[in-house]
Amino acid sequence: MLKYLQWILPIVAVVTILSILLWGVPETSEIEYLEPLEIEELQRENKVLIQAYDELEDQLIATKAMTDSLQNIILSEQQAIERLQHQKDEAITAIDTF
Repeated sequence: MLKYLQWILPIVAVVTILSILLWGVPETSEIEYLEPLEIEELQRENKVLIQAYDELEDQLIATKAMTDSLQNIILSEQQAIERLQHQKDEAITAIDTF
């Protein structure tokens, strides 16, 4: 049993070193294996995606502006409601005093 334990540490060390070496080996890039037509097609698709992203970004800006506008309208409506409630409460108080 003790003989087996003596070999475990060196075996684990060797396996660890081999795995580090194999993991550290750089793999060749997939781009090197692509055909020129595939590269051009991917570049076109990339341009289309960039345009779509820009359009979505513009829509996001417009949506944020609309949201801000709607929030301002909601705030003014809430203030009007509060003002009307205050006037109603004053009228009720005036009626109660008579």
